[in-house]
Amino acid sequence: MRAEGGSAAQEAERGAQVASPPEPIIPPPGFEVVWEDPGDEKLFWTMDRMHSPDPVSPLAHTCLGPTFTPGLETANAFYGLPTSRRRSLRINTYVYGWAAPPSLPPADMEAAFVAAKQRLDAVKTRLWEFWEQEVLSEVKELLDRFDAFDLRGSSNDELLRHLDDAVAWMTRLWELHFRTVYPAYVAVAELEEFYSDLFGTDDAFGAHRMVQGLGNMTVETGRALWRLSREAMGSPEVLDAIAEGSSEDVLGRLGETEAGARFASLLDEYVQEFGQRGDKFEIDAVYWTEDPAPVIQGLRNYVALPGECDPSAELERLSRDRERAIEQTRSRLRTYPAAVREQFEESLKAAHAGVVITEDHNFWIDCRGTWRLRRLLLEFGRRLAERGLIDGPRDVFLLERDEMTAAVGRLPEGEDLRGLVRTRLEEMNRYARIRPPSALGTPETQPRSRDNFMARTFGRFFGADVEQGDDGAVRGHPGSPGTAKGTARVINSIEEAGRLKPGDVLVATTTAAPWTPLFATVSAVVTDTGGALSHCAVVAREYGIPAVVGTGTATTVIRDGQIVEVDGDAGVVRVSG
Repeated sequence: MRAEGGSAAQEAERGAQVASPPEPIIPPPGFEVVWEDPGDEKLFWTMDRMHSPDPVSPLAHTCLGPTFTPGLETANAFYGLPTSRRRSLRINTYVYGWAAPPSLPPADMEAAFVAAKQRLDAVKTRLWEFWEQEVLSEVKELLDRFDAFDLRGSSNDELLRHLDDAVAWMTRLWELHFRTVYPAYVAVAELEEFYSDLFGTDDAFGAHRMVQGLGNMTVETGRALWRLSREAMGSPEVLDAIAEGSSEDVLGRLGETEAGARFASLLDEYVQEFGQRGDKFEIDAVYWTEDPAPVIQGLRNYVALPGECDPSAELERLSRDRERAIEQTRSRLRTYPAAVREQFEESLKAAHAGVVITEDHNFWIDCRGTWRLRRLLLEFGRRLAERGLIDGPRDVFLLERDEMTAAVGRLPEGEDLRGLVRTRLEEMNRYARIRPPSALGTPETQPRSRDNFMARTFGRFFGADVEQGDDGAVRGHPGSPGTAKGTARVINSIEEAGRLKPGDVLVATTTAAPWTPLFATVSAVVTDTGGALSHCAVVAREYGIPAVVGTGTATTVIRDGQIVEVDGDAGVVRVSG
């Protein structure tokens, strides 16, 4: 039967309009896209601004990038999660990803998620043991394999073979990464869901208060730097040496006095333990072990702070608040059935392990694994630079993997690659000045189902789009409770951290783990990306500072130097001057 209100021809016209395919996204001026495969324009490509907001080098994309997807897919198979075909493209120096929806009928899809949930729950009930005894032990073995290879003493052929091994090990590390983060994030997300189901959603942080103050390796990076800053404050010579200048200048001045030399040794120990990380998530960022400038800037910030800003004291306060929140929740549950109380205790135990592992896995796998692969790639660069084919070892990241291996395979002969390197560096610098679109290609006609536990969990990690109002406020997700007012500092790179003063509000696209020491000096954090389970939100809660995450627009709307009020409970940032 045809509905009233129009002729058959009119209905056919409306149906054709509904069924008409969507038009491709038009890129902004200066970001015109040339599709090598015209069919790619018909796919929907999105950008992960939380992990890769900046231009990515050719070598990072062609060497580290291909290790990621196989690791993810193998981890999916481990839990029996529905998988889909995935690809990534480096478009105008930025990385975009495409994933096809799993080709399963709805009933089979639902059954697959039910079975995968059972497998994940089996790991979740013993999450800490799983992490320490099965995952971390293998991670350390893989890192030892990297370390056992003689980078400088190997022949070119041996180095090339080692690269193949290293890529395989890195792929395995990514598999272990996803095997770990799936149950870890699910554990924290499910405690939040359980709490909300019981007590409502008025308190955005009710569940998170019960998992705060547990510490993790990311927070320990800041605590250890604080202890190092107190050592520096005990010596006028050290304070004078670290007061200003480049890291090379500082290290030179430290070597001029006995007290400075002792401190330089402590600084080196710190960098070796905590410095296997760079400014960003990508492998082409300079790591602290190569240039400890971020560490020295962190010391400068910390020595300017009074003793009550000690991150360890804040951790103890959060720990006391955690135990109080747990007891209050248990009190509220006394009249509930025993099964509910048991479920709470099981969920709480898993979430305690999960919230620590969400940061510790980054320290051990993401940072230490990529640091070792970076060292290997820099050895390729050193050999090419030694023959004058490129100007310096770091220029190797402007080559693709096949170009790099072919050049080293031809040594001592070779083609001058410096012109190619300059061209690609200019390209990266040019596109770095353009804000890339969040998506390219052609939008999908059918929305994907988000009605499964994995989608809900990682919706809390990445954060959903937030609609902005017309009152001038910037809205995002509540990331960490509390309110603060201060001067906004829009920071695009940790190299700009010197502009941050105690009490400022850090405004950034995203914050990687190396940014964490900055959290002890700022009054609040605001990011374009992320949700309540993002790195920024988790660490901000551990430092007890307000955070609003996933705004989408903070770095473009808020101007550097403006006075802003950050309401972490409401997820709102107001510009007041």
